[in-house]
Parts: sequence; C-alpha cells; structure tokens
Amino acid sequence: MEKTMQEDLYTEFKIELKWMELSENNREVQQGQDELIKDIVALFNTINFKNPKQFIIGIDDEGVKKSHKWKSYERLQDQFNFKKWLIGIIKNNFVPDYCNEKDETKEFKIEDFIQLQQENDLFYIIIEQAPFLLKSIKQSSKFSKNEYYVRVIKTNSQNLEPEISRMSSRQIEEKKNKLAVKYKARFFAAKLKDLSINKIVEYYKKTTYPKGL
Repeated sequence: MEKTMQEDLYTEFKIELKWMELSENNREVQQGQDELIKDIVALFNTINFKNPKQFIIGIDDEGVKKSHKWKSYERLQDQFNFKKWLIGIIKNNFVPDYCNEKDETKEFKIEDFIQLQQENDLFYIIIEQAPFLLKSIKQSSKFSKNEYYVRVIKTNSQNLEPEISRMSSRQIEEKKNKLAVKYKARFFAAKLKDLSINKIVEYYKKTTYPKGL
C-alpha cells in the first residue's frame, strides 16, 4: 500500500482506537485513554509556530492509510461529543501552566486550541499552538504527577523518529519564556484593536502561523 504521510515531531499516527469498542470496566480502556491523553498532551507541549500539530487516526506508524473503517469510527464522527469527552479527560489529568500567573493568558482554555476534523476516512485532532503548557496533576499507568510531556527525536535515530519525553526544569522555563514572548506581541496588538477576550483568542490563533492558519 502507498505511504501517504510521515510521522515527525508535530504529527502522530494511530491506526485505530480499539479500546473504545470495549466495556468501560475493561482495564484496557483506561490504559488506552491514558495513552491517548499522553500523545495529545505531548503534541500540545511541543512548540511549533509554523503549523498546527496533528494526531491522525486511520494511518499506521509507517504512514499507510487503513483500507477499511474501524468499529469505533462512528463514535469519532460525533465530533461534538467526542471533543467534549476528550477535553474532559485531559482536564481531569492535566492543568494549564501559564507563562505568567498575572497576565491575561489565564483567560485561554485548553479547548480553544484543540479542533476536530474529518477528511474522507481519516480523523484529525488538530492542536494549535497555545500560549501555555500542560502539567500533569495525577498519577496513572502512563504518566506521573507534576510532569510535562513533549515530543523529541529519538537519540541516534537515523529516520528522525519521534518519541515522548519528560521535560527538564530548564526546558520548561525555556519553552514558557518562548511562549510568553510570542503571546505578548499578539496580545498587545489585539488589545490595541479593543477586542473582547474571545476575539483575542481568535486573533492570537489567526496570527500565530505565517499565513494565519
């Protein structure tokens, strides 16, 4: 089969979410949810001011598109309820770590930067660059408390294969400073336009990427 795309720091593939088909009391369901959350959060914390990050369901790790619809496909098609569920489990396990506790980034919410999109048989979770990081607040099978997860290139990887890593204190501060500088330029430009906070969120998102994606 023909390869359609390639994973990188800002793109993650998942062939399907089989655990969504199991009963709620199945241990694999919790493990699957934790793995999905960790993948989404690591993308969220990986800074990219050029394009949104993507978690794509329906493609395997080699970049080959799945040739048939999986059983959980219908649940993903209900984008409103799936996003509500996804944001809910993220908020149950992670909280925003704002660049500056005194500034207006606290008006921004996690859901402002996560969008869902379907294209043919592929399902996209699109993560736009937020002006804050996400920090874990609970211990689980897949993550530890008070940790920041990010995507990095595997050491000695010839194919530039990505993996999830925990950020060091220095990396956390560097990323927060980078976000603060980028955010403030956009926030003050928006304030000059006398925009409401909702409009400022939209202004920030539209001016984060070179072509206003």
